[in-house]
Amino acid sequence: MQQRSQADATKNPTGYNAWSVIPGWEQPTSRLRCELADGKLDPWGMGMMFGIRQCNVYGMLRSNAAELVVSNHKPVTASDPEFQKRECNIVDQAQTEWWTKKDNAWFEIDLEQPFHIKRVEIQWWGISVAKSYCLLASDGGDFMKQRGQSDATKNPKGYNSWSVIPGWEQPTSRLRCELRDGSLDPWGMGMMFGIRQCNVYRTYCHDPTNAADVLKMAAICRLSAQTVETSLGATAADAKDRKKCLVGPLQCAVAYIHEKIDETLAKLAGRASLPIENLSLTLVPPSPGHIRVSSGADRAENLIDGKDSEWWTGERIAWIEVDLQDTCSINGLRIHWWGYSVAKFYKVLSSSDGISFKEQRNESDATSDGASCNPWSDIPGWTDMTTHVRMELADGQLDPWGMNKWFGIRQFNVMGRKGHPDFEDP
Repeated sequence: MQQRSQADATKNPTGYNAWSVIPGWEQPTSRLRCELADGKLDPWGMGMMFGIRQCNVYGMLRSNAAELVVSNHKPVTASDPEFQKRECNIVDQAQTEWWTKKDNAWFEIDLEQPFHIKRVEIQWWGISVAKSYCLLASDGGDFMKQRGQSDATKNPKGYNSWSVIPGWEQPTSRLRCELRDGSLDPWGMGMMFGIRQCNVYRTYCHDPTNAADVLKMAAICRLSAQTVETSLGATAADAKDRKKCLVGPLQCAVAYIHEKIDETLAKLAGRASLPIENLSLTLVPPSPGHIRVSSGADRAENLIDGKDSEWWTGERIAWIEVDLQDTCSINGLRIHWWGYSVAKFYKVLSSSDGISFKEQRNESDATSDGASCNPWSDIPGWTDMTTHVRMELADGQLDPWGMNKWFGIRQFNVMGRKGHPDFEDP
């Protein structure tokens, strides 16, 4: 599918051996094709119409890194106390099974923290499939229905087959599946419903922006019982038993890595000789004192503290200005708005000296995560080298809590690297 053309380029070639720079896209991509037309004959008599010295493709690995099964080995409760010992089989990734003789049944998975759900996969046991089911989500309050069997993108056929149900945006820390209209197993066990696995997938709402997030994500992705089983070999006679023995140590290993990451970062943050921002992979974070705002200066540092604190203003027009303290190439901005107080119109400007600013982007260039409250906006970068970034806000929305705030931002992240993009590793 076509994604970009010369009309989208943010930089066009001028002179010999010049560069074109084309912004990216969200469509997952494993192969890239560039079609060329209307070339120009080289001046050296070689008869060449097109010539390319380099084609650098920048991006992030998303499919495996950002999508995670978050239900593995999480606490499970189910409706039938007779088979309570089998409840954990639903999420043990070991092809064991949970079943029940009840005509109506349910099970709940405690994800232990809220997630946006990408999809849910259910592998049924035998032919004991629920002809009618619904998935409900809770984030600490009442359960609300999110999906039913009519939403499934894949339905079971035959023995031990799968249902695949698309996810939802509602933050979810507990998932409940209600089952009705089952099918009696053919082995005379009297089971109406049976499940071998229920996999709940989440995506990172936002790509990791610093070393801590990347390392934690890598730990979760790589240290899993499923990975270990693969390395052991699926044909090994004792693979299932060996994997069960490894589940506990693996969970401890992941927790230990997370603890050490946090501990190391805390130590580094206290050293004047090694500021914490030096650990950043792609984020260009300003240090406290290097951000200015049109009003609400006492809250300005909340914009860059990496937390869900907030900066806000009751002014109808506002601006934010960041001194990056170095010359940087900018990959993009990530804005986490506060509540509903989002600017309908804004401009992003850059400067290489802190005096003269040039408009680079506006609201029409941004993509949003679609959330109605506390949404994120992603704004693509630009090619001009930058020492200062300024964002001018207009036409805000008054908060609904009577605080009279027209604009509010929780995080203002400037993504990029020190130096020219031509010297990045593709």
